[in-house]
Amino acid sequence: MNRPLFLLLATGAALGLNFPLGKLAMAAGITPALWAAVISLGAGFAMLFIVTITEWKNPSRTSTTYFAILSGFLSYVVPNALTYAVIPKIGSGLTAIMFALSPVVTALFSLLLRVRPPNLISIFGIVVGLAGAGIIIFSRNTDFSGGAAEWLLLALLIPLFLGAGNVYRTMAWPFGASPRKLAAHTNLAAVPFFALLVYAQTGTIDAMPLAAIPGLVAM
Repeated sequence: MNRPLFLLLATGAALGLNFPLGKLAMAAGITPALWAAVISLGAGFAMLFIVTITEWKNPSRTSTTYFAILSGFLSYVVPNALTYAVIPKIGSGLTAIMFALSPVVTALFSLLLRVRPPNLISIFGIVVGLAGAGIIIFSRNTDFSGGAAEWLLLALLIPLFLGAGNVYRTMAWPFGASPRKLAAHTNLAAVPFFALLVYAQTGTIDAMPLAAIPGLVAM
């Protein structure tokens, strides 16, 4: 459904829902890496199912393995692991602001790496976006002393990795590969990284804690 307004509202609503759901999952004792794995696994299998039933007549022979691994690491592994780690420390609202900064960082990286030529509108958008984010952050009266400042600085890595992932996909898009196929492979390629993080944090890969929050997992 290529309708810009629908895509804007649907994507914004789904993305916005991501943060309170993550906060509830963390409050239920789910580790950030495990919850991020659930997100990528669900999205990956959903997209793979769609690709299977809609694109089986046009299989792409282009390898997407390297692209999926690097894109998954930049766009999903690091940002999502950071997101669910900082939500309990700085709140879901402030964490969401970091995602809102990603278009600004993407535009900045695009200009620096000459992915697209600089223009006045892009530069103006970068300046206004950074200024707006700064106003929102400081108006929240966040406590920047002690550990809170460290978590906020860590959260600032979220838009940096999201922007880097966006620009990488533009520069390295496999020839002839469909967006849905790449979305499926990129999400699924992130899952092993999350599994390693879960093991590093807990010494085991145990998904049983998810059974206590079936409603959140389904959403």
